[in-house]
Amino acid sequence: LLMQEVAAVDDVDVEDVRVLDGPPPDPAVAALAAARLLRDAGAGSWAKVLADSARTLLVADWSAVVEVGGGLLASAGEDVPTEAWLTALVAGATAGGSSNGLGALAVATTASGAAALVVARDRLPLRGREQQVLEGLAGLV
Repeated sequence: LLMQEVAAVDDVDVEDVRVLDGPPPDPAVAALAAARLLRDAGAGSWAKVLADSARTLLVADWSAVVEVGGGLLASAGEDVPTEAWLTALVAGATAGGSSNGLGALAVATTASGAAALVVARDRLPLRGREQQVLEGLAGLV
């Protein structure tokens, strides 16, 4: 009934409907928790924390942290592409300076420029606001 009512409103579309296990987390609280985890991550765990945090914040199917120039540092989720595929994606996405417009994929380089954070979501394209979240998260490292 709700879907029918929303569909009746001009210039309004429903992008996604899904069952939640409970109330969704507050995005600001989740972002601060991710920042705190990254702050406290050791030298050997920052990439895994970054991949896990990005997947959680963006409700992504998978995420990966890839060294610019090659090398998978960490990943989260299932069906993560191969290291070679991710390396090629990062090389292409960072060559032009922007990864906007990739749709189901988003890429952001870390503050050091040595690595890139990649996320993917099949059921719903990643939006501009989510690209900003990704860039902000990657910028913490």
